[in-house]
Amino acid sequence: MQNTETVIEPIAEGTLNRAPVPALENEALRRIRELFGPEAVCVPVRFGDKKPVFSEWQQKTIADMDDPDYLATFINCNVGVLCGEKSNGLVSIDVDSDEGLEELLRLNPSFADTALTKAERGGNVWLRLTDEAYPPLTKLYDPERKAWGELRSTGGQTVVCGMHPSGCEYEIANDSRPIEISFDEINWPENVENPWVEDPLDRLIEREGEPFQFGARGSCAPNQNFFASAFALENLVIWCLEEQGFYAYDEGNGVWTSISHEKIRERVLRNVQRVAERQNAPLAKEVKSALKLHFLNGVVELLKGRVEKRNPFAANSRLLNARNGTVFNGDLLGTVLLPHSYEHMLRNRHEFSFIKKTSAPCNSESGFPELLTFRTKPMGKASESLQRVREQLGWERGTPRDFLKFLQLNLTTSEIVLLQKVFGSILFGGNPCQKILLILGKPGSGKSVVLDVLRLIVGAANTVQLRTEHLANRFETARFVGKKLLVGPDVEADFLRRKEANFLKSLVGHDFLSSEGKNNPNDVPLRGDMGVVVTSNHQLRINAGDDLNAWRRRLLVLRFDKPFIGKKIPNFAERLVGEEGDAIFTWAIEGGELLAKDIKAIGDFVLSDDQKAKVQRIVDDSGSLRLFVETCLEKPGGGSFGSLSTNEIVDAYNDFCRQRGFEVQPDMVTQKKLPDLMMEIHGLPKGKKVSGPDGKSVRGYHGVGLKDARDGS
Repeated sequence: MQNTETVIEPIAEGTLNRAPVPALENEALRRIRELFGPEAVCVPVRFGDKKPVFSEWQQKTIADMDDPDYLATFINCNVGVLCGEKSNGLVSIDVDSDEGLEELLRLNPSFADTALTKAERGGNVWLRLTDEAYPPLTKLYDPERKAWGELRSTGGQTVVCGMHPSGCEYEIANDSRPIEISFDEINWPENVENPWVEDPLDRLIEREGEPFQFGARGSCAPNQNFFASAFALENLVIWCLEEQGFYAYDEGNGVWTSISHEKIRERVLRNVQRVAERQNAPLAKEVKSALKLHFLNGVVELLKGRVEKRNPFAANSRLLNARNGTVFNGDLLGTVLLPHSYEHMLRNRHEFSFIKKTSAPCNSESGFPELLTFRTKPMGKASESLQRVREQLGWERGTPRDFLKFLQLNLTTSEIVLLQKVFGSILFGGNPCQKILLILGKPGSGKSVVLDVLRLIVGAANTVQLRTEHLANRFETARFVGKKLLVGPDVEADFLRRKEANFLKSLVGHDFLSSEGKNNPNDVPLRGDMGVVVTSNHQLRINAGDDLNAWRRRLLVLRFDKPFIGKKIPNFAERLVGEEGDAIFTWAIEGGELLAKDIKAIGDFVLSDDQKAKVQRIVDDSGSLRLFVETCLEKPGGGSFGSLSTNEIVDAYNDFCRQRGFEVQPDMVTQKKLPDLMMEIHGLPKGKKVSGPDGKSVRGYHGVGLKDARDGS
């Protein structure tokens, strides 16, 4: 049998050049034919979308299902089923919500024995209608003109297998054959309003009344309810309850953008004029008078209730809006590129394109193509052969070579991969592992370049600078609403020791915080799921009174200790992104995929021993013993200053911990850590003999004393 594993992209019919693919070799088609019978006509649908591949999809017939060329078009596609006449009366009732589906099933007990398919929410109930005539494809609404679902009949199709635009996979929830039933036998919920009116205007009139109300003397006034419902029907617009603002979908960019009341009023006014022309309603001065601001404002207020959504932009850490589509990071499917869709509910767009690279052997740790081990026929010189392989694989275009070379000056391969995962985590948003990245090291080593590249890739609109000293301010968190990245560039040594720094754990810990704007009386709920990256020339330490274990879980540390040697390149980060922006963007997305694998494996970043040690060093350096040695022991300059035995220091330290509410660790642990700290902080070597309380010679330290308790900090 001919190998049919070649990747085939869905393209326009008539340009196909594919090997024949028997129907039974496509698992999705086989399942659908088993479920719905041989009468079911299937159509290929763009992967991750609801739009059929071919414009003439409604003309497909049962005869096409025996055409190998047509069956080949289903590779790498969702699979939809033609409804109505083409599939011998096979229809689906598409219900938008789980509640609506439950009600429909309750009213129709026989539906428990029919086919049921599902995606994100609600589902499709499948029936085979026995009537000679039945309604065509029809949208269904509740009494408030909110969408309830659809009758998928003649003129429509329903996706059964593949991936929903939201990122979840379609599933067959009940694999029973569709039951045969007359259309009149279907019991519809009471809140499904007159669904068989074909003209949307007629439907609106029946619900809201005539668009214009005429007076006894020929006066004519527009109907606010009618035009509010008309606007909701004709425009992809929502009212965000939490933010108290309208958003409209920008199809060109694939994002939901804020739309002002003024813009809505302008559109309503144009619609009034259009309907008036259709209805032959005289737009006399009475109408124009009625269209003053109070009428339009009334329509806007009514519209809010019709398109109100609660938390419409709740973070979806699997979806990312790129310039060339929506990037989906899935468990089973990996990273794929989907067409932009309003259902993705994204309002941030990144001005970079995702580069889909051809498969290549990869290093499992770094994710870098192992081009040197990739086998190919000799084509002249080795360098030429390697270059041609790289070009064939798209590696040159999809790999940020200069950026990686820059990182290699200070970071190992495993550290570069860690940074790649952090980039991906921040890009997709949500901070699933609740991490804070510290980039520490010497001045001029490239820390700020990394931070600037990250800011440029994430986007200025998605980034805000951390001001630790202001975190206690009740208005400060309002700056973080809708942001993905919080940055603290070149912070001081005490950055994490300030009392306000403890709030950082809430900003990444998925806590719900209050966000109060100065000019907005309504609090906007803020979930602490932003990415946080901090750079510093100092060894940062944590307040010893904080929960050190909580900090240990949250910190990631990278060190840049090799200053750049050579001529400094102005605006280096901007130049890197200008030349390799798409590649860095793609590299970061691949980092998100690597992190997803880590989370699936252990629920967190997979860290090397060295990376764990860097975090532990900060925790150890921030402990209560260091604080005690720094603040409660003193060594005046020059000369002798008495002596303290090791046991005296340990006893004083234990008292210090009890007074401060710190955990008292075992004496042996304290004795083991003490010599290194005494040498580091006070320059006192270990192993000296001093006179103990009973006059016996014991180990201790010369030239040091305990500060008066009143002076201890």
